[in-house]
Amino acid sequence: MKAFTVILFLLFLSIPTFAQRITYSDLLYMLRHTVEESDDYLSEKGFSFSGVDTIKNDNDELLSAVSYSYHKNSKYSTSYMSIEKKSNRDIFYEVSFYSLLQTDYAKFKANVKALGFIANGTEVSNGGLVNYFTKGNLEVSFMQHKLTKEGVDDVTDYYITLTDKSLMRKIWNLVKGNQ
Repeated sequence: MKAFTVILFLLFLSIPTFAQRITYSDLLYMLRHTVEESDDYLSEKGFSFSGVDTIKNDNDELLSAVSYSYHKNSKYSTSYMSIEKKSNRDIFYEVSFYSLLQTDYAKFKANVKALGFIANGTEVSNGGLVNYFTKGNLEVSFMQHKLTKEGVDDVTDYYITLTDKSLMRKIWNLVKGNQ
């Protein structure tokens, strides 16, 4: 009976921690919903709104974007998570998730593979290794980036981005149609 009670107690301790991590379903929800709906959704998961950033590129309008950022801290710095939702021409085409936990990265990657996404290439970008997986019009990219600072242990951060390629094409057609 004691063993059962201990196991039950440990199980309940682990549920809130796991439930508050970001999943593929969370990113897909944010990609498909408005900023207001995404804000409510992330607030329920314990995220705070960080701000809006407008990226303007006069040379290439396709590289211009509006980015809505959210973050979540905990008493452990390795649990820091950040989410970014990007739009161009009021079309939300990309959602990114950033974490310092390798377990977030590994679980997310396993989930995407289980959902039928197919590996579609690897490249080195911005000093990090990027793996691409696609399924239909959706692409998930996984990037590992090692941060090195003098006097500080190496830290690896993990970026996961979900992009709707059909919406990227729609933006491209709108931008090219205005030229």
